[in-house]
Amino acid sequence: MPRFDPWALARSPRGHAIVAAAAAACALALADFDPPALVREAARTAPTPVGATADLPFKAPSDPDAAKVRVRLFAVGPASDDTDPPPASNGVPPRGTLLGAPVVTTVVGVEAHVEQAVRLDSNRTLLLHAAIMPTRRGKRARGPITWSVRVHADLETASFFARGPTRRRLFEANGVAGAWPDQPLVLSFFADDERFALLLDGKANTGA
Repeated sequence: MPRFDPWALARSPRGHAIVAAAAAACALALADFDPPALVREAARTAPTPVGATADLPFKAPSDPDAAKVRVRLFAVGPASDDTDPPPASNGVPPRGTLLGAPVVTTVVGVEAHVEQAVRLDSNRTLLLHAAIMPTRRGKRARGPITWSVRVHADLETASFFARGPTRRRLFEANGVAGAWPDQPLVLSFFADDERFALLLDGKANTGA
């Protein structure tokens, strides 16, 4: 019985035309492919806006060994505006743009790290780092929590003449709180001609 040799077909004078025609027919068949009746395209859900995430209730976790940390960064306004905005509920500035609101869940005794990079313009990037560690005081399973907070922000600037971007420290803050207040901790700082507000929240299950 004669055997089909595809290489012989390719070596024939008209072999390339036959192979190209077969490939075109296969591509046309795939283009006209209809999925089976049981196959349906999954509906795509729109991403949750940052503002909607920040407005969600921030509650303590039910696990007594877990803690939650939330870091919200706002662009408040130009540095030339010397008037301080009036305080708002929950410490949120009444005006400004929310740039990020990550929420991190950690284990009591393990430090939670939050890193944010915000592009201010084509040459400047705001780099934010927050490290918050909840520690249980005493031997009670749901005893009080001590919070250790370390925060700093840098401004990274790209330069045409330098070999790499330059980085400048904008502020650095460290502290320990015996109990997290009901209102968020608010830190205000400047990056050149812009003012920012950083709001820190911490929640843990203390059995109260």
